[in-house]
Amino acid sequence: MQNSLNPANYERTAARDDARWIRFFDLLICVSAVPVLGPLFLVLALAVKLTSKGPVFYKASRVGRGGSPFALYKFRSMYVGADRQGGLITIHNDPRVTPVGRLLRRLKLDELPQVINIFRGEMSLVGPRPEDPQYVKLYTDEQRQLLAFRPGLTSVASLYYNQEEAFLTGPDWETLYKEQILPHKLALDLAYMRQYTVQSYLSLLFATLVTLFGRPTLLQDLSELRNRHVFALDFLLLLVSPLIALSLRAGWWFPELGQSLVLYTCVALAVKLIIFHKFGLYNRYWRYADIYDLAVTTLAIGLATVVLTLVFVRLYDFLNHWDLAIYRTVPLIDGILTGLAVTGVRLGVRFLYDWGRQHQLVNGSCKVLVVGAGVAGTMVVREIRSNPKLDMVVTAFVDDDPAKIGMRVQGVPVLGSCEQLVRVVEQHQIQRIIIAIPSITRARGQQIDELCKATSAQIYSLPGMYELIAGYKTINPVPMVNVNQLLNREHVVIDKAEVSGSLCGRTVLVTGAGGSIGSELCRQIAQCQPSHIVLLGHGENSIFEVGLELRSTFPALTITQIVADVRNNKRMQQLVEQYRPEIIFHAAAHKHVPLMQASVEEAITNNVLGTQNMLRAAEAYGVERFVLISTDKAINPTSMMGASKRVAELLVQAAARRSGRPYMVVRFGNVLGSRGSVIPIFQRQIAAGGPITITHPEMTRYFMTIPEAVQLVLQASVLGKGSEIFMLDMGEPVRILDLAKGLIQMAGRQDRQEIGIVFSGIRPGEKLQEELFLATEEYKRTKHQKIFVVTESLSVADEKIEEVVTQMIELAHQLRPDGVVAQIEKLIPGCKLPGAAPVLTSRQEVVNDQMEIPDARPHLPINAPLWAHST
Repeated sequence: MQNSLNPANYERTAARDDARWIRFFDLLICVSAVPVLGPLFLVLALAVKLTSKGPVFYKASRVGRGGSPFALYKFRSMYVGADRQGGLITIHNDPRVTPVGRLLRRLKLDELPQVINIFRGEMSLVGPRPEDPQYVKLYTDEQRQLLAFRPGLTSVASLYYNQEEAFLTGPDWETLYKEQILPHKLALDLAYMRQYTVQSYLSLLFATLVTLFGRPTLLQDLSELRNRHVFALDFLLLLVSPLIALSLRAGWWFPELGQSLVLYTCVALAVKLIIFHKFGLYNRYWRYADIYDLAVTTLAIGLATVVLTLVFVRLYDFLNHWDLAIYRTVPLIDGILTGLAVTGVRLGVRFLYDWGRQHQLVNGSCKVLVVGAGVAGTMVVREIRSNPKLDMVVTAFVDDDPAKIGMRVQGVPVLGSCEQLVRVVEQHQIQRIIIAIPSITRARGQQIDELCKATSAQIYSLPGMYELIAGYKTINPVPMVNVNQLLNREHVVIDKAEVSGSLCGRTVLVTGAGGSIGSELCRQIAQCQPSHIVLLGHGENSIFEVGLELRSTFPALTITQIVADVRNNKRMQQLVEQYRPEIIFHAAAHKHVPLMQASVEEAITNNVLGTQNMLRAAEAYGVERFVLISTDKAINPTSMMGASKRVAELLVQAAARRSGRPYMVVRFGNVLGSRGSVIPIFQRQIAAGGPITITHPEMTRYFMTIPEAVQLVLQASVLGKGSEIFMLDMGEPVRILDLAKGLIQMAGRQDRQEIGIVFSGIRPGEKLQEELFLATEEYKRTKHQKIFVVTESLSVADEKIEEVVTQMIELAHQLRPDGVVAQIEKLIPGCKLPGAAPVLTSRQEVVNDQMEIPDARPHLPINAPLWAHST
């Protein structure tokens, strides 16, 4: 018994059973179709033979299950020798295709001879489409997993690319096929085949029939039946059911009972419709039918059956006198037939709606594991299936109840206990875990949390309804955002061994440790096993929270939390002397452009003086490595924030030249999700119902996620030898308007009519587009492809830097912003800064928000659904 409940054994047994049943259905369907396919075969073969010279069939070389080659049968749709006149794939309006072949291809009738391959066991009705050996050679290791399955006549990819030739246009169509279409087809089939069951097999067959008959919206049409349509169906079914009931009782010949049947049918029709109306069966939304609706329907049918039975039994003798009596058992048989028909129509509407929703395939669907196959877990499955825009598919359950393991709940398999969660996540490539056990004990909940944290999946916990009602937990109105999905690019990969080697066993000091970048630096540094990490920041709450998080995650790590201001030189000297860090990551800075434009003194004292103090302490006490976190706004600065960071860069370079140590600068652009970035602002505006405020429709920025920016900072810290400026490769610039539209879509809103977008105008100090390098800078890629090293042809004497910075700081302390600006322009050639600007008041923002600028550019949807057919 224990062995049978083993999840691995269960999955293997289930897969074998599914394979046997699928093969059985393959043969059953093909044999059943022979009477229809036989004449069709003859007609099509004759059409091919009479319209062009050559054989009727074309045998194409394909790769089957296990990598074995086989001959794929098709009706010949091309002229003889066409394969020697072009590529393996036919393109749009390919001249090699015969007129009859064009018709066969459009109707997909050229594929019918593959029934021969199915009978021979080389193919199945459903499976990944077999490819030419030349293209199979291009498969990656992951894509080659498809060769473990018997290829099919239809697949998810073949339905999506139903008119594949229309995609293959232009002179370089073969490159398009190899680099874009083929990988996408394989990804679609691979995602489907990982969930390959008898149910999905039958579902895809049905979807194929729907597509072939030209009614892709058939499911939606049927699931949207109105009550008037249901009434009409009931009327027809109730007219027919007495005839079938009498036929079952008396046989198919009963001319003497014709008048009796008519009388019973009229009375039964009236009684049933009146009772159904009184029970409200024609004022319900049947696509959301549930057990309560089924109970009401059953009760109404039962009452109608009882009434009709009593009437016709009690009046049997009277009716018999007038030759109008009917068999006493007919009302009972009719009641059973009525129940099957009426409930079938209503539950059929619900089934078609759920089935259509469940089997919508969205590109890149997030695979979900639900912990707990109880009431809450089934609620999660229903909600995900009813909302395809969530872009999720529930792959499996885990549950501690042994009776549920190996079973299916809502059609989803229970693959093991909670203890096997990690194995299930790895085996099925789960991306998100939803813990749906609101009544779990605290101790068990902590155990499950630890198991979830051992995976790479995102973790969410479903609160209990009673907790929401009682007010112990609340629902956050701010929509969650997957920033990686917004950027839509590959993940950054760094040399973890090299980075860990530079940090392992070292004492590391991080300034600004409570900020978005600083806290993520601390998390990733802690993973490299330093001997001691010093968290330094000005905000006591943020430093406390980061320290608490690190202590709970890395209990063996020595952590020191310090609340201090980098502008205090003596304090910085004392701390560096006391803790003797070997590496300093200086992330403390004021970064908000408009606020720093209105607070010149703060920008200079924090960003310039703070950096100077840290560098002096580092030089005085022999800090081996110093890394300044800078910004792309330091390039040709037009704002006080950017200028202050450029001056800080010059200070670091000067210190590196004086000390001969690897002191360096790492620049990067905006980070998505940081405090003060556009993402949290847009989220709050969406939650409030809009509008989203954007400064300008053509405003673009370079973006990175916080984790990938920090990873590259750590990688750059290893590459530096002294005085370098490293620039991170941030990909293509992103239009802020497109970012806002993507967020609106991810929040489930349809368009700008629901969440408005208004433009407020560029704020003081802001650029329309950011730059990556100065005109005087030369750059080249380092050994890491995502990191550039910058060398500047124009340099400023170290003495001049110190002299100007000293005057600049003095003027800042004297609250003389115009003098500060003048000193900056001396130090940074070509820099022309606007004067200090006042902070916009709420009134001014409202006025500017009225400056609506029409969006003339087409919007490219982010991760839009690629296929809406059922799978």
